[in-house]
Amino acid sequence: MCSAFCPDCFWGRFTAAGIGSFIFDLVGGWASSAPFTLVFKFLMAFVCGIIARGGDKSAKKLSRLILAAVAGSLSYCALYLGYSYVKELLIGSAVQVVNLKIATKAAATLTNAVIADVVAVPLFIAVRKALAKNHLGGKLRE
Repeated sequence: MCSAFCPDCFWGRFTAAGIGSFIFDLVGGWASSAPFTLVFKFLMAFVCGIIARGGDKSAKKLSRLILAAVAGSLSYCALYLGYSYVKELLIGSAVQVVNLKIATKAAATLTNAVIADVVAVPLFIAVRKALAKNHLGGKLRE
C-alpha cells in the first residue's frame, strides 16, 4: 500500500510489509501483538530489501534474491521467537515450559519460513517479468 502511493520513497517499501501485517493482527484478534508485528515485519522487509538491492543491479542475480529471502525470514524468526520467549517469562511461565513452547514455535516458524522462501523467490521473478513485459515495472529498480 505504501509502495503504491510512494514508489520512490525508500522507507515506503518496508513500511508496507509492517502496515499490512499490523492491520491483519488488528482485524484477526491479535491487537496486543500488532505493534510488535509492525516493527518486526518492517525490519524483515528492510533486511531483505537491503540485501536484495545492495545498492546495485545485482538484484537480478538469483543467488542474491535467495540470500535476501533467507536473511529476511531468519531475522523475522529471531525477532518473533525472542518476543515470544520474553512474553512467556513476563507472564510467569516456568523456564522449562517456556523453552518447550519456544522449541515448538521454532519448528513451526522455521517451516513456514522455508515454505515462504521457496514460494516467494520464484513468485517475485515471475511478477517482475510480467510487469516489465507489460511496461508496468517502470518504478521497479532493475
